Amino acid sequence: MSRFSSSLFLTLVSLAFHGVHQQPAVAGCANYEAVGWFTNAVSGERSKDIAGTSFRCGNAYSAGGGFRSSDLTVITTVCINEEMCTDPRFKPNTTYVSINQGKSVSSEQNKGEILSFTRNSITMKLENSPILYSWKDAKFIPCYECQVSNGGT
Repeated sequence: MSRFSSSLFLTLVSLAFHGVHQQPAVAGCANYEAVGWFTNAVSGERSKDIAGTSFRCGNAYSAGGGFRSSDLTVITTVCINEEMCTDPRFKPNTTYVSINQGKSVSSEQNKGEILSFTRNSITMKLENSPILYSWKDAKFIPCYECQVSNGGT
């Protein structure tokens, strides 16, 4: 093989490998000061406003968001791309929710449903639960380290 052919061959192999082997996508996140609350859909009873922070993250394979305060943590995740849903607990295109109240610490993810999603607010619930969890984003919080630390996706 000539030197030109060898260089061309190595370049083509390198480009082919790059096309097949994709690096994992890094999630882009936005963080906000936020106000959250929960409502019993049966009784209509609503909690007081809870001051906290919210985040929304996403990449080509998954999306998620959440609300965090000292009294309530709600995180929702959906895996979009079937090839990237390698965790057997997650089914593609299914919404999962994790809720912790007060000192309760649970990382269990259950099926959930997004009831409302706007540019600055989210309302969601666990499957078969009458409790609706909502939060409204307020002031944007610049945070360049949050892409990894949010864990929402």
